[in-house]
Amino acid sequence: TGAELSVVKGSAKAWDHNQMVHSIWTQAFEQKIRLWVERVPSKLNISDGPSRFRYELLSELGAQWREPVLADLHV
Repeated sequence: TGAELSVVKGSAKAWDHNQMVHSIWTQAFEQKIRLWVERVPSKLNISDGPSRFRYELLSELGAQWREPVLADLHV
């Protein structure tokens, strides 16, 4: 919830969090993305299971592991 509110507000109290919020909005601006931030309840959030190390749904859907690619965060 804190991250959600910080992104919506456009700033955060902690310096490092503020840098991440700034990066999110900078990326959105540079890529001409209209950013919409909204909380999704756990029961409706398809990523809730994997965030809790539960991968059953992903296996059922035939998902395959891919190495993450990190974005340049302009920090």
